Amino acid sequence: MARKRRPGRDQDGSIARRVCLVVLVLAVLISCYPFVAPGHPITFDVWPHFTRQTIVHQALKDGFSPFHTFMFYSGYPHLRFYSPLFHMLGGALGFLTGGDNLLALRILLILIQVLSAGAMYWFLRRRTRDVQSAVLGTLVYVLTPWRVRHIPVLANFPMSLLYLLLPLMFLAMDRLIERPRLKTSLLLGLLIGLAFLSHVVYAAFGVLFLVVVFLFGYGKPVPGRAGRRDYHEDMKKSRSQNAEPQRPSFDIGSSAFVIYWGRLKYFLLAGLAALGLAAFFIVPFLAEYRSHVYPKLLMNIPGPDLLVFLGLKSRIGGYAGGYLGLSIVALVVIAVISLFFQSRSARKAQIPVLVMMAVCLALAFAVPLLGKSFAFLSLGLLPERLLLFFMFFASGLVASACLFLKSRIGFLGRRPVLLFCILVIPLAFDCLPAHLRVRYPTKEEFLARKPELYEFIASQRPDKVLDLNVLEDRIDEPIRIQAYPAMGFLFGGLATPLGPQYHQFAPKSMAYVYPWVNQVAADLADTTTRLLSPNSLKALALIGVSHLITEPKLITVEQEGTEHNALLVKEGIDWNTRFIQPERKPWLVCGATKAGLALASNTIRPFPAESLVQSGEFYVAGDWQELLSLVRIDPSRKRLSFIPVKGRCRHQTLSGLPTVEVLDSRIQHQSVNLKVRASCDCFLRLALSYYPWLRVLLDGEEVEFSETKAHFVYLRLPAGTHTIEVTAGLTPIRRWTLLLSLLVLVACVVAFLIPERRRP
Repeated sequence: MARKRRPGRDQDGSIARRVCLVVLVLAVLISCYPFVAPGHPITFDVWPHFTRQTIVHQALKDGFSPFHTFMFYSGYPHLRFYSPLFHMLGGALGFLTGGDNLLALRILLILIQVLSAGAMYWFLRRRTRDVQSAVLGTLVYVLTPWRVRHIPVLANFPMSLLYLLLPLMFLAMDRLIERPRLKTSLLLGLLIGLAFLSHVVYAAFGVLFLVVVFLFGYGKPVPGRAGRRDYHEDMKKSRSQNAEPQRPSFDIGSSAFVIYWGRLKYFLLAGLAALGLAAFFIVPFLAEYRSHVYPKLLMNIPGPDLLVFLGLKSRIGGYAGGYLGLSIVALVVIAVISLFFQSRSARKAQIPVLVMMAVCLALAFAVPLLGKSFAFLSLGLLPERLLLFFMFFASGLVASACLFLKSRIGFLGRRPVLLFCILVIPLAFDCLPAHLRVRYPTKEEFLARKPELYEFIASQRPDKVLDLNVLEDRIDEPIRIQAYPAMGFLFGGLATPLGPQYHQFAPKSMAYVYPWVNQVAADLADTTTRLLSPNSLKALALIGVSHLITEPKLITVEQEGTEHNALLVKEGIDWNTRFIQPERKPWLVCGATKAGLALASNTIRPFPAESLVQSGEFYVAGDWQELLSLVRIDPSRKRLSFIPVKGRCRHQTLSGLPTVEVLDSRIQHQSVNLKVRASCDCFLRLALSYYPWLRVLLDGEEVEFSETKAHFVYLRLPAGTHTIEVTAGLTPIRRWTLLLSLLVLVACVVAFLIPERRRP
């Protein structure tokens, strides 16, 4: 005799599901607030990502390759060594915002946040077949304060794409294991390829965990009543359609291994599809990066503080970790404890998940304590950031625990809203305030008078602008080398000799440029002399700096028997003091150096290769001072006593002493254009970072060029007036792999459109 159901039970369950979904939507909307909070993001990581996005937008607008720019580092392989997907999406979105790239950035982050919540809910709903459990796991995934700190506050924007792609990748893996199909395999490959285009290191760890799932599986949660009913209904439906029934779990055993190895070809096909789709970035990156990488310093960065992690201590410093959410930790602990009350086979099936969570925790907390010999374990990534994967697996574990509690605790299973409230209310009170407290400084607060100054200098048509900020004799002063150069580009359209970040893929010329820049800063900070030293003037000329910005030092001077304060503006540069006004601070000065991009000489002299030495947190050329002292410059004639070149070149001297006049110059992202007049045949040195893939045109004809000792460019220039254009297109390997990626993408689209033949 069939057992009658109470008429109100289905209605109660429907109401509970609606309540849960409403709570999820509200929580996701609140979690988007940090992306639209008042003010303007300013942390150092904002500027590299924001400038990359801006360059991509300009590249799409003007029709040039976004993989190189002359606006930074005197020429910089932009996006050649950084996964480009996030910045390409943001740059394209800029067309919908009328060129407002900050608005485009915020819209993109909100879209990713919402879609990542939807993807996680979809993944957990499919695995648990229970709305409340899926919603709870998704809330853990979305609301953790640690996520807020790392994406909108610390500006690790590409990480946001991994929050979206991770659940989709594992969902595709689930479907591939359950029912291997060509389309599912290609879908998994597409998602893995997008992950590599989002961030190489995160994607590498993601693929590692996918392999673990492929080999060992991870158990599905123990279903409650609704879950069992849905499963049996699916089984009946699949039998009626003569389809292969889906397995409720993937246990470790001989039969499971037979199934997995039988599906190996589909997994390998997914890998090939991923490689093909990301080939235009991955293949050139692997082929080229060794010739551009600096030695990596062991940064003395501690692991996350466990007390900060648990919210028992306030965060101090940028790398002390972030609050994970005490309520989330409690839910994870409950989920782990619940495993001991499940069947042996269920516990055994969850072992891979627990192992992967333990690996994430070990990398985050243990690797920083092990020193340089174990730094490779995190693949160069700050170990704390790998907690992204811990949060992903923890969310699934919490959803499993919720489903288990519903099935084993009778009165809670009959009152799903009560169980949901018991678990969610502490989570909301613990995590939501972190989202609502976010506020950024306004542009006026952190840029002060810089926009006005940038606008003034832009009207002077500068070649390169060096913004020294506050003068300190410190080579790795972060505001000078990271923030203000990027701001000069973003808010003034100014080319700078520095870049958004000094990292291992900067041009080799930075081994000389950074100590030369520090020489100028130290000289301007020296209050014992009123003159800028000859070495500082030579450094500015060799870098090609045409305009200088700084906040002058305050000194005490004696005048008419009384002492008063004055600003030290050293002689040697044509300073403009219009931005020094008593009622407006900060007091800024800008000056023209009379330097430019071109210097000529009749002599090239070989020097041995430099050895790199550590200075602060950088590696610099050990002979930068020697080189600066040996070279003499006649600024009026734009003449060098000789051009130091690399040791493999031979000494050469041409007849006559050249005088070079730069008639016109213009630096753009895609090209540098010069019009020069030389009094006689000479060697012309250009203050552009050397790369073998550059293309130099002299009067429209391509000519050979070579590398100077300081890793800039020089070429042979005949007497007379000439036009010079330097461009940086795609390398052959990048052109061929770009074609390959497009072909693979088209093939995947065609495969998705072709209907599958049903089995007889």
